Amino acid sequence: MKTMDEAIIRSVDRRENGLTIRLYIPDELHWFRGHFPDRPVLPGVVQTHWAIGYGVRYLNLPDRIRKLEVIKFKNLIRPDMEITLQLDIKANGKLTFSYRHNSDEMSSGRVVY
Repeated sequence: MKTMDEAIIRSVDRRENGLTIRLYIPDELHWFRGHFPDRPVLPGVVQTHWAIGYGVRYLNLPDRIRKLEVIKFKNLIRPDMEITLQLDIKANGKLTFSYRHNSDEMSSGRVVY
């Protein structure tokens, strides 16, 4: 079976200071291997990595960060989920991110450059 390291992008909607990305989380992601075998979960470090990477790709943000702030993992992201990632550049230059599944917030945080 072929594995992947990134979600499938369904759409990217740009706004003045950010964007919203609709993602599909396929069960072939190699991040699910061993995390955990009977109930796979998308690791939090992958969620932050993707938020930073999509900021680089779509918002021309630097790929080097100073730190992460107020990172919260509230609900599990599992295989075969459709999620939305919202990225917003704040006036102070920080990037906020929030992953949602329907009306549930899955995780959120801030990236400091």
